[in-house]
Amino acid sequence: MDDIAPDNELKNLNQRYIGYAVNPKYWGKGYAPEAVKFLIKYLFEELHLDLIWSSHYDFNLKSKRVIEKCGFHYKFSRDVTVRALENRNVNELFYSLGKNNYSK
Repeated sequence: MDDIAPDNELKNLNQRYIGYAVNPKYWGKGYAPEAVKFLIKYLFEELHLDLIWSSHYDFNLKSKRVIEKCGFHYKFSRDVTVRALENRNVNELFYSLGKNNYSK
């Protein structure tokens, strides 16, 4: 998988991947959606991207909620092995947001 273009059929588009991590002490305060929305605005309006990706592991419902709040739409999932989680096998769900679906 290419980190910038998770879907090889769309690799010709100008695109980037957004990832984030938030200290649990700050969860639920709206910081992640605010930061991601600002980054989306910058990526579409200043860098003129066609598409932005984000993803979360199946067990991370807080990240799922941030992704949905920011307007991303589910596209596909795949099983991955995560070394940082002691080689745990998880399902990673991918979402995208196209410039045509972006609302300021």
